[in-house]
Amino acid sequence: MRNESHKTKLAILSDHVDAWRQRAGSRETVALQIVEAHRAWGGDALPRLEFDMSGDAFTAAKNAADRIFRWLDDRTKDTNLLPANFERSILAAMPADIRLSYLNAWLAPVDVSVRVRTLFDSDELSPQQIVQSIVHANHRTESDATDLLDGIDPGELPRLHNSLINDISVKKSLVGAVEMAMWTTGEAPIGLEGAAK
Repeated sequence: MRNESHKTKLAILSDHVDAWRQRAGSRETVALQIVEAHRAWGGDALPRLEFDMSGDAFTAAKNAADRIFRWLDDRTKDTNLLPANFERSILAAMPADIRLSYLNAWLAPVDVSVRVRTLFDSDELSPQQIVQSIVHANHRTESDATDLLDGIDPGELPRLHNSLINDISVKKSLVGAVEMAMWTTGEAPIGLEGAAK
């Protein structure tokens, strides 16, 4: 049995927010996206969870980033940590692939994995969207699988795991969207010809 240290939930979230920061280019960019999502669901109405974004835009973004990243730091301090209600805002703003990776990393110790629930609105399904979704999901999964060929390096299996989950989710969503479109065109899915919509 391996003896490995377990990160706190906050440390896992912090690592994923940092990966997001690297992708976005700055803490301030990430903070602005989080604050926007926070306001969108009404989180700024909660006590001590409002952000003053008035005045100089750069200063407001820097202040928001300082506050959010201070909340995420449980490595150098054990007080003034992330309020529980604010995690929703971070997850709402976080890119889907990073959000999926975070949730899977957090829930892995209890043998739970998550997937994206739905990706497509069947009313707006287009052939271009179908092809792009399949090609993107396939490419990402194939790329992550190919990375294993030179030996399994740290982080490669979790990336492949997330890609496989995403690939399955995309295709399950596509099946549902295509079936709905088939009902609309009068072409009932095989085995459901006599069923009511």
